Amino acid sequence: MTTSTSAAESGVPTATPLDPVQAEQINEKAQSLIRTNMLIALGIGFSPFPTLDLVALLALQLNLVRLLGKLYGQEFSEDIVKKAVMSLIGSAVPLSMSIKVAAFSLLKAIPLIGPGVAVIVQPLLAGAMTYAVGQLLNSHFASGGTLLSFDPVRQKAYFTKLVEEGMKVAQRERATAGSANVATGSANVATGPVNVPVA
Repeated sequence: MTTSTSAAESGVPTATPLDPVQAEQINEKAQSLIRTNMLIALGIGFSPFPTLDLVALLALQLNLVRLLGKLYGQEFSEDIVKKAVMSLIGSAVPLSMSIKVAAFSLLKAIPLIGPGVAVIVQPLLAGAMTYAVGQLLNSHFASGGTLLSFDPVRQKAYFTKLVEEGMKVAQRERATAGSANVATGSANVATGPVNVPVA
């Protein structure tokens, strides 16, 4: 995909539309990328280090946006990507959600009780936020938008909906991972060493 300014009356660059087949192929790759990064975000949420988890989460989301843009043939500087994501977090993320993410991160600093409570919710919030960022920017790129034409304020309602959707997806992923761990543990027990009596 190439970037063109002729289609944008406002002078903001837009991207050349994709044909349906190409768009579907790119979307499949994008969805896989979003899921992978959401799972990584779930892991970051389990980090016992307050504030460092937020730094790692932001870095993950910045890289996700950069990779999504690359799928659509768009290359942007680190500063432009960071500005877009920070603008999204500052303008579109509900204040209550931002407070929760920060609060649960800081809660990890409280000995004994803090980490135990935080790891129940923080991974889900981290996964949901990453899912929402990925889906929103993927939709924007797929419709021909670029980071230069991205307006986070206009996307606030949609982003909130994506966060709620992301919470459900993150819960399913965590439950699936938990079930897989239990199944693996059971298999290990079943296939463990057997002491055979020697005559």
